[in-house]
Amino acid sequence: MEALEFKLDIDGQYERARLDKVRADKEQLELDLARRNLVLRSDVHNAAFESGRKLRDTLHSICKQSSPNLVNIEDPAKVEMYLRDEIDRALKEFIESCGQ
Repeated sequence: MEALEFKLDIDGQYERARLDKVRADKEQLELDLARRNLVLRSDVHNAAFESGRKLRDTLHSICKQSSPNLVNIEDPAKVEMYLRDEIDRALKEFIESCGQ
């Protein structure tokens, strides 16, 4: 009988400790959220999606913006350099916009 009471006491202590840990974790989570140390996964997903869409649109616009300037360039190396510069410019602008 004493062994059973001892086991129940140990189980009760374990359960109280577990609940205390759960409460402490919950309080820490609420504090981190209030301090804005955490972000919601959905917010990160939405921001990443919007950033990717913005980058895609910017890169696609290079074609339309560059085509008039490329019409008279016959040297493939100059065409490549021009396009590389435009892509680098667009990527630099994108990276700078992400830091804000």
